[in-house]
Amino acid sequence: MGELKPFLRFRENLTFLQKIIQVYHNQHIYNLVIVVSDEVHRRMQKSKSELNYNKVIINPFPEWGRFYSLKLVLQEIRDDSFVYLQNIDNPFVTEKTLQSLKNEICDSDFAVPIYERQSGHPILLSAEVVTKIIQTEENNSNLRSILSSFRKREVELNDPGILININTPDDYLKNFPEFQK
Repeated sequence: MGELKPFLRFRENLTFLQKIIQVYHNQHIYNLVIVVSDEVHRRMQKSKSELNYNKVIINPFPEWGRFYSLKLVLQEIRDDSFVYLQNIDNPFVTEKTLQSLKNEICDSDFAVPIYERQSGHPILLSAEVVTKIIQTEENNSNLRSILSSFRKREVELNDPGILININTPDDYLKNFPEFQK
């Protein structure tokens, strides 16, 4: 990407990480736990004053994959509330999306935003799902297979941003042409 994803520009003076944190704070969600690589952590320490989160967890084994990172975070949170699962490469999260997921989860175990019949991010997990993930012994499990045994709520939104992931330089330039070098 030419830059670590958390530090990619979302707007001129706002990185992906700053933008995501801002959206959650605007929804009065302040218990933010972030899992990162050692390299990202070192960079975050330099800009800590600009970021407002509760805790950073360094994944010592990034090669183990995303599920292990998820387990690290959920083991840290361990409470009875719902947990949003937010990817750094999906910085288009909005306050309305977070509120809609919270309002619509009802008696379901997790909620997924949907746009034009496609599921997106972030997702909202119940305490039951969190417990199951933490108790899963395999560190390379598949979240989708674990979620298949739980009740899902699909939340229809008019927000194409829930589907956008920035995984390549072309993805970034397509969505942020103003930052083309």
